[in-house]
Formats: sequence, C-alpha cells, structure tokens
Amino acid sequence: YADLLDVGLTLDSKTIKNFLFQKGFLPNEMDMATNNLINQLIDTAIDELARNDNFDFANSKIFELIELEQLKEFQKIIPQTLLGADFVFIQRKILGFLLFFKSIEAKVPILKILKKYSGIIQNK
Repeated sequence: YADLLDVGLTLDSKTIKNFLFQKGFLPNEMDMATNNLINQLIDTAIDELARNDNFDFANSKIFELIELEQLKEFQKIIPQTLLGADFVFIQRKILGFLLFFKSIEAKVPILKILKKYSGIIQNK
C-alpha cells in the first residue's frame, strides 16, 4: 500500500500507470475504450489534486467518470486473484468515504494529508 501511495503522490500519469501494470493492478492488454477511461481517470485525478489546495468533492469530474456502466468495465479488468480480501475491504471503505465527502460537498486538503501520511510511513 505504501508503494501505491508513493507512486500516486508523484502526480505523474506515466509513472502511475506503469506501476499499475507492473504490480498487476491493470492487465497488459485492454481494449481502447477501457485504456482511454483509465487514462482519463488518472489524468483527471492528477489535475484536480494539483489544481487547488483543497480537493472539491462536490465538483469533481472523477465522479462523472465512475458511473455504474464504467464500474462494470473496471470489474472486467481487475485481476480477482491478485487482490486480497484486505485490499478489497480497504478499497470499499475509501470509496465510502469519497462518496460521503461528495454528499456533504466537502473540500479537503487531501494531497497535503496523503503527503503527511506517506512521510509517517517512510519514517517507520
């Protein structure tokens, strides 16, 4: 998890995507539509995280990209055997927090928080 966090904090789409491929989070072969959606998600997240000190959950375009139909596409490419139960549970908890923040229209300095947390992990 720490490596995934550190790579995400680079805010570099090529680095992030390469990491996801290398660690098996993304399959080596995807159809063009899925590949484009992954690129859009990564680029949108990077743009929105870097643009302001506070991440605006109410107006984030990320939520437009992860509608039900797109989630079904993601389920097709996620390698089921790679992800342990703990990863799936954590992922669901995080998604729950994100949806909660969206529902209350929160603005959170998420990049600052994640950088601080990454520093704490690295010092252990």
